Parts: sequence; structure tokens; C-alpha cells
Amino acid sequence: MLGAAVPLIFLHAHYQPRWHLGGSATVDLSDLAVLAAFLATLATAWRVRLEPLAGLPWLWGIAALLLVVIGASTVYGKATDSRYLLGTHAVTALKWTEYSTLALAAAYLARTRAQQRILLGALVSWSIAMTTVGLLQFLGVLVEFQGLRPGQREPAYVGIHDFAVLSGGALAVALAVLALGSLDRVDRALAWGGGAGGALGVALSGSIFALAGVVLAAAAAVFAQWRLAGFSVRRTAAIAAIVAAVAAGVLGLRAHNVEQFLSFLGINVHRHETQQGASGAHRTVLAYIGGRIFLAHPVFGVGWQGSAYEENFGPYLGAARRRFPSADPYDLPSPQHRWGVQNGYLQAAADMGVIGLAAFLATLVAAIAAAIRGLRRSARPLALVPLLWLLVAAGVWNALGLYAGIPLEAFTWLGIGLAAVADD
Repeated sequence: MLGAAVPLIFLHAHYQPRWHLGGSATVDLSDLAVLAAFLATLATAWRVRLEPLAGLPWLWGIAALLLVVIGASTVYGKATDSRYLLGTHAVTALKWTEYSTLALAAAYLARTRAQQRILLGALVSWSIAMTTVGLLQFLGVLVEFQGLRPGQREPAYVGIHDFAVLSGGALAVALAVLALGSLDRVDRALAWGGGAGGALGVALSGSIFALAGVVLAAAAAVFAQWRLAGFSVRRTAAIAAIVAAVAAGVLGLRAHNVEQFLSFLGINVHRHETQQGASGAHRTVLAYIGGRIFLAHPVFGVGWQGSAYEENFGPYLGAARRRFPSADPYDLPSPQHRWGVQNGYLQAAADMGVIGLAAFLATLVAAIAAAIRGLRRSARPLALVPLLWLLVAAGVWNALGLYAGIPLEAFTWLGIGLAAVADD
């Protein structure tokens, strides 16, 4: 059931049917997939009780605390500003909680090696399919959201950064098997498929932050190899070659954008082109505004997703224009373009203050600690995957805000759930 849900939760809402329940509440096909996985989780829990959760109560407690903080921040947003749309943001807070059940699903439905292989096989297979779509978009055969755009960063049917995290997750399977080695034919097949589809997919997405996550994952894989299986020059060289190839692809697609960003910062300015569409400059301005919101509301923030409100970002637009005079006006937030902060960590700080940022970081760190604990106990290749997934997710959260119901959120919760059963 969890494996069958993978293609739907890693599919952009643009390609899904949607049912409106009234107000801002909607149900997508991916919501039904998450619900089906949750029902299967409840059926399994009826048989095995709390066994998958009992070993790491602190991990589940910290994850639950994050959800409590999000709920409290939603109420706080309305209590401090009557213009805050409580109903709208309560729906997104509930959807964030809905997707958190994927952690339970991974812990219950992928707790054995055979079940984990089904989940990883589904993700690798879907990654190969989406990479094929992305390649056809790159070649100008298939259209994407904005029509035919050959030779550019491609979103496949997932979205640029979500495509990147899907591909990074598939590539992580290959890095894990390559680092620790495996004679099992299923593991090796997963590695070949994940390596080919994942590496090309990350390159086609052109995501610098996904590349950063892959670099972290590769470093962790090499370190795990050294500690658990003995250092291998040949395997390490292969991992380095894969990362280098992915980096060449990403930076090749982003070369012009990198030049624009350097120009935006006043470095190596040879051409004076418009900065519109330069995502580095765009993200820098939004990060600056998010930082100013946090500094003005350091303890509780401005409420869950409140940083996208004009009353919260408006006071800092003038300072942002003075600080970044070459920024294109289109890239600044406005009532027509409520861009948000577009960085999960900064949004957590701006929306929920230091409390929310601490809860978000604590959840990621606790899951990484659980993954390391499980790897030490098991030392098998697929036990390394949760750690690598979480590192990839940690990188990509620099590129997306805390949007509810997106593939990156699903990927993060799945990684948390797998970390809890990594030693099984």
C-alpha cells in the first residue's frame, strides 16, 4: 500500500484531480493515497501494537512537538492579528499533520527488509519514470507547466525541487549500496536503477540545494563505509565520480543563473542584465525579508505561514530595495506575488519564532540521530538509506518553504519513519 502511494505523493498537484470541500479545504488524489496508507498502518498496528514505536519514544515525541508548535502558531497568528486567515491556515496545518502520518506508515509498513525493498523499489521506479519525462522535456518533446522549454531546468511531473528530492532519494539508494556493498541481486538492481535515474534527475532539476544534499549524503556514505566496512578506494572513487557528474550537470544548467547571482552581489560584474528570473537573487531578497521578520518577532514569529502576509513583509520592502538595489521589482513580494520566504528554516523562524525553528531542527536532528543509531546496529546497505534521505531533504529545505502536502514534506516524513526502523 505504501509503495503504491509513492507515484501519487510524488506528483505535482497540477496533474491531479481535486475536489473542493468548501472554503480553502480541498482533497487531492495524493491525500487519498496518504489516507489509504494510514488505514493500512492502523490495520497493521492492530496486530503489532506499538512495537515499531517503542524503541525510539524520544523521536516520536519530538516529531509530535513540531506538530503541536505548528497548531499553536496557527492559533497565535489569529490571536495577534485579526487579518490572519485562521480557517485557511488551519487547513494547511492539518494537511501538514496528515502528511506526518507517512512517518508512521514507513515505521509500520516498511519495518522489514522485504517491505523496505518494496518501498525503495517503488521510489526508484517512479524516479526513473520522472527522469524520463524530464529528459523528454529537456529535449523539447514534452511540455511542462510553462509549455515547451527545451534545454532548461525541468520539473518532470513533480516540480523542480520536488523532482530534485525524488531523484536525490533514488540516488541515495545507489550511494548506500555502493558504499557498503551488497551481493543481493535486489539491492544491486535498486542501486543501478537509482544511480542512473537519480543522478540524471538531479542534474535535470538544476537544483543547487539538492546538489548540496547529495554531497552531504555522499560524504556520509563514505564515512559509513570507513567505519563499518573498511575504506575502499575503488568504491569511494566511484561515489566521487557520480557526485562530480551530477555537479557538472547541475552547474552546467545553472551557469548563467550563477553569473547573474554574482552580478547581483556585485562580484565579477561584466554584463548588466535584468535580474528577473535569477533565482539566487530572488531567494536572497526573500531570505533577507524573512530574516527581518524573525528579528522583529524572535520568540513566537508572526503565525504559521504568516510571513507571506503584506502586513508582515511590507515594512521591510524599502530596506530590501536599499540593500539590494539591482533586484528586479518582480522578485519582491507583493499582494499580487506572495512569494513567501522560500526557505524552510527561515520560514520556520519567521512564522514560529525561535520555538518553531528549534522544533523543526530538532525533528530533523533527532531523525538523523535515530538513523545513525540504526545503522550502527544493522550495518547493511539499505539501513544507510534513511540517513542519506534525511541529508538530501535537509539540503532541499533551503529551496522550499514549509508548504503543506508537497513531495518534499512526504519524503522527509518517510525518512523519519524509516530511520525509526533502520535496525530491523
